[in-house]
Amino acid sequence: IAQFIIGLIESRSVNLTKVANKFKSESTKPESIYRRIQIFFKECQFHRIAFAKLLLSLYPQSKYTFIIDRTNWKFGKKEINFLVLAVLIDEEVAIPLLFFELDKDGSSNTEERINLIKLLLEVVKKEQIEDIRADREFVGDDWLDYLQENGINFTIRMKSEHHFGRAQCKEFSEGIHKRIDCCGKMSWLCVKKNWFILTNHSPEKAIERYKGRWKIENLFGFLKSRGFNLEDTHLKDSQKLCTLLHLLSLVAIWCYEVGKEQNKQKPIKIKKHGRRAKSIFRLGLDFLSNALANLDSLF
Repeated sequence: IAQFIIGLIESRSVNLTKVANKFKSESTKPESIYRRIQIFFKECQFHRIAFAKLLLSLYPQSKYTFIIDRTNWKFGKKEINFLVLAVLIDEEVAIPLLFFELDKDGSSNTEERINLIKLLLEVVKKEQIEDIRADREFVGDDWLDYLQENGINFTIRMKSEHHFGRAQCKEFSEGIHKRIDCCGKMSWLCVKKNWFILTNHSPEKAIERYKGRWKIENLFGFLKSRGFNLEDTHLKDSQKLCTLLHLLSLVAIWCYEVGKEQNKQKPIKIKKHGRRAKSIFRLGLDFLSNALANLDSLF
């Protein structure tokens, strides 16, 4: 695992051939190393609940914020489509916590989302869930009723044509509108310009809270084109892909922690639009890859 993680960072790719070429071995041929990696992915399977508990133990908090989204790519004719639940750390970054492959194209359904939350409740108590954030894809009466009935806080964006009660969201004026759901619990629709945010707690902060959902998009960018080119993997088996994502979770944490320390020493430049010129993830990845490339010169 340690060698593979270092290989990922040095190659900046999930392609197993490229990773194998970065393994440090004077006596073993690259083909043999590649075969070792193949066997590892065939035989190794992380226990997802234990792994998720391990990650959260690195960032102990009384309450956690989670973000749900999908990431998908194509390998040959196969559509690879993962439902991902990430945890927000330090309000800075999101780390993949729980995930599974959807055996289909397109959006998840209510049953799949509920199964994901049931997995989460094996990792944390529902009282530890500060908020679950999701985009417009993650709506539906049965899904929202499940969250309400189980006392789980959520902040979810709605489409303008979605309904809040008997009216479409676009029919509501700017402001905060409330209703009592079928389960007898309160929910609010928070409207501002083209934002329609549905929540069941602290409605006055809902829109700002929802903006933090973007952290999972930054994460996917880091795992894909801005970091490790996840689409380059030739793995198609669901178990092997889950193993790869678990390893990438460890890499993401390492890059984040190193990047955070580097940012303290020399803060990343802030551009005119108010965002950093480089992500904390990328800063850590650049530092680690440079350090590993020059490791031999230290001895």
